[in-house]
Amino acid sequence: MSKGLNCVIVSGNLGRDPEVRGNGAVLSFSIAVTESRKNKDGTWEDKTEWIPIAVFGEKRVSALSSLLGKGSAVLIKGRIETRKYEKNGEDRYSTSVVADDVILQGNAKHRDTEDTTQNTQNTKKEDYDDMPF
Repeated sequence: MSKGLNCVIVSGNLGRDPEVRGNGAVLSFSIAVTESRKNKDGTWEDKTEWIPIAVFGEKRVSALSSLLGKGSAVLIKGRIETRKYEKNGEDRYSTSVVADDVILQGNAKHRDTEDTTQNTQNTKKEDYDDMPF
C-alpha cells in the first residue's frame, strides 16, 4: 500500500500582515493566487484563491514576521494539513498549507514600510547562515 505524496507549491502575495500566534511559535497568513480563465462567453476573467498558510517554529516565525507584510510576494513549498476543532459543541475543520520552505520574491516588506533595498545590498552572506529557511 502506497503512503502517497502531500506536496504543495504556491506563489502569491500576502493579503494582510502576518499574525503571530501560539506564544510566538506559529505565523499565520493568507496569500492570494490569481489565475486568468476564459469564461463561456470567451472573455477572460480573473479568479483569485485565498490560501491559508501556517509556519511553525519560533526562529522561523521571528525571522519571517519581520520580513513579511501585506503585499509581500512569496513562494511557499509545504503540505496540506486539515485540523479538527470544536466550536459551540460542533466539530469543525480547517485546512491550510503548512510551509516547509518560504521564499521571498522581490524585496522584503517591513511593517513600517521602510524601503529594504539598501539594507539587503549591504548584508553579507554570513548574516544569513543562521536563518532556518
